[in-house]
Amino acid sequence: MKKKQLQTVMLSVGLGLAQIFSVASMAAESTIEEAADKSLEHSIAQRQHAFGQIERGVKQAGKELKNKQVHWESLEQVSLELHESSTSLLPLFPEGSQDGSKAKESVWQDKAKFDRLLHEMDKGFEQLYRAATNKDNTSALQGLKQAQSTCKSCHRQYRSRW
Repeated sequence: MKKKQLQTVMLSVGLGLAQIFSVASMAAESTIEEAADKSLEHSIAQRQHAFGQIERGVKQAGKELKNKQVHWESLEQVSLELHESSTSLLPLFPEGSQDGSKAKESVWQDKAKFDRLLHEMDKGFEQLYRAATNKDNTSALQGLKQAQSTCKSCHRQYRSRW
């Protein structure tokens, strides 16, 4: 084969390989982006589920504490579930998960304050749990009230109505 023909063949092979690698790279990037999008969607779904559990648990705990005879074992279980749901929220607000979410941009703009409010809510649920294990109605009511107060404050600052 002549030198010129060999150079042409090598150039063609090189260009072909470049195209293959380019297509493979774009496919990999697309797959990575799709995985990241699904991960963000999963975070949104998980946090919405956790907030739904918290809402139901708070109502259940409130009803239980209004009973003349509190069912302490039931309240203990509900308060433990509230605590678990509450602590599950911290990692569920990764950067980029604001799109398609009910959360306001301020969650990510002032993440430290948002995280502090999540911790405050959880402290209330921890107090509720300790009070339930000790059968202390007054302390249980205080813990529930603290958690609910934090919920309301957080919703005003960090949740979109739409």
